[in-house]
Amino acid sequence: MCRDPARATLYFPSIPALKQRATTSRGGSLPPLPQGQAGPATTIPLKPYAGAVFILDEKDHALEAAAPQAAPGAVIMDEDFTRGLDKSWQPVLSPHAKDAGKLDAGYVLQVPANVHAYLERNIPAEAGAISARLWQDGKDEAQQWGPGLALLWPDGKILRANIRKDGRLTISANGSENLDASITARAPVEFIIRWDKDHVKIIAAGPAMGDLPEELAIFPRATFPGQPSVMRVGKMPNNAGPHDHGDPGPAGFNRIEWIRVHGTH
Repeated sequence: MCRDPARATLYFPSIPALKQRATTSRGGSLPPLPQGQAGPATTIPLKPYAGAVFILDEKDHALEAAAPQAAPGAVIMDEDFTRGLDKSWQPVLSPHAKDAGKLDAGYVLQVPANVHAYLERNIPAEAGAISARLWQDGKDEAQQWGPGLALLWPDGKILRANIRKDGRLTISANGSENLDASITARAPVEFIIRWDKDHVKIIAAGPAMGDLPEELAIFPRATFPGQPSVMRVGKMPNNAGPHDHGDPGPAGFNRIEWIRVHGTH
């Protein structure tokens, strides 16, 4: 290709539609590239159902640091299940979820793939964000019923994020569904739903995202007015209700590792 191997780099231009940040293989932020260089044996992993656009050249590209995601407010409730299941939580379990509820580094949901099994509790009035760390085993077959975090508003509106067997992340908002994002590795994922006077945002973070938080969706506050009243964490369909698929599917392993309530800034 008439390029000098000593100077050539892969430049990944910023493409918002692909959620691709500008970076290069020399001194950039591509973790799989050893010592910042792409060689013939280098593997550049791509997310499932996604791609990348890059340019091979010998130019120096000015890069702007990605705007960091603001951290949620101070933790006002931290549930890691080390002291058992607090009485403030209400387990909502399918009749098929007979083995749900064991405590092992979290709240274990060893249940069929396509049934509901989640924890529910009221959201404190002083909350400004909810976060939860969830693990879906790679052998679990759940797609729509993959583990997730849902918030319910008093007027019946619902906002939910979950992880699927195929690695995609679903955003369900009042009946609509978006599957634009995906994990980078099969590992625990952290969902954060936060709200302020202007917006409600859903963010994915944690090991499954390469520890790089990614904003999955943002909604104007007018779409979700007021304070959410109930949170649900675990396995549920897109409408976040206590419903099962007609075929329960094979049993799989999921775990709620922790749940946190954050105050407002």
